[in-house]
Amino acid sequence: MPNFDEQKFLNDRYNDYLIIQKAWSDFDYDTLRNKLTDELYNQYLMQLDTLKLKNQKNIISDFDYELLRILDANNENGQVTVKIKLVCNFYDYIEQNGVIIRGKNDIKAKVYYELTFVCNMENDLAKCPNCGAELNNNASKVCEYCRSLITVVSSNWVMSKKEVKNQW
Repeated sequence: MPNFDEQKFLNDRYNDYLIIQKAWSDFDYDTLRNKLTDELYNQYLMQLDTLKLKNQKNIISDFDYELLRILDANNENGQVTVKIKLVCNFYDYIEQNGVIIRGKNDIKAKVYYELTFVCNMENDLAKCPNCGAELNNNASKVCEYCRSLITVVSSNWVMSKKEVKNQW
């Protein structure tokens, strides 16, 4: 990509990660909705609803990163997918009624993540990402040829996957 500033891209995605983590701790569903794909948002929604039912809160704070780099990038039919390696440290614990029931608030966890972000670089999805057929009716969200569900990805970067690869 011309004029691609890798460090700015990485810093922006790290800031997205921090916003997502804060929104998680604050039960801020609207912010999560804007920063995650539908699939990941629905996973987070179920987990947060479970915490709420138990009257628990996952506190994650005081982040610093040791490593941040691009592992892979792919552009398929205008949808760009970038996988990032992030190693960071932060406090991570669960409170219930003001009492820590899991984790520690005085020792930082060190976590190695692989984060995947996606962005739609084209305004309209003209071809099915599965079979490549022309899409005549995007409103149906189903390819009339292969019957694949068409997921329209935001034109802003959103996180589609967060995998913990290691934790110390």
